[in-house]
Amino acid sequence: MTGRLKGAWLRDVWEPLPSLLGNAPSPLKALALNLLGWSLHRRAEKLGIPRNRGFRGAYDLLGPHPSPDRLFPRFLADARPGLLIMCHPAYVDQALIDGPDPVHAPREAERSYLASEIFSRHLADAGVALRHVIG
Repeated sequence: MTGRLKGAWLRDVWEPLPSLLGNAPSPLKALALNLLGWSLHRRAEKLGIPRNRGFRGAYDLLGPHPSPDRLFPRFLADARPGLLIMCHPAYVDQALIDGPDPVHAPREAERSYLASEIFSRHLADAGVALRHVIG
């Protein structure tokens, strides 16, 4: 890509079915994302648009769910180069608590986990290294 789009890439939500079903704590949500993203995945592949290679991290933010230190090892299992894990960490302050976002607790839990030694250990155990993908 050149010009304005140089360095751009597409967040591709498609994941191979065996991996999707084996690693998703919310299989229906993950399958829905997979089906919705299939056509864009195929088109991006055909056109050679840069994108991630695998997508994980779909779970039910509103219902009861395990803490990130229990979820992320599943997301990291059998990771391959280019895997993207969806997460939405945040520092939770009163404005966020009072705002329209009902999922502030999972956001804070994700932020705490990503800043922890446990996350670093999970990455090492899975043989995964983080990399910067934008810019």
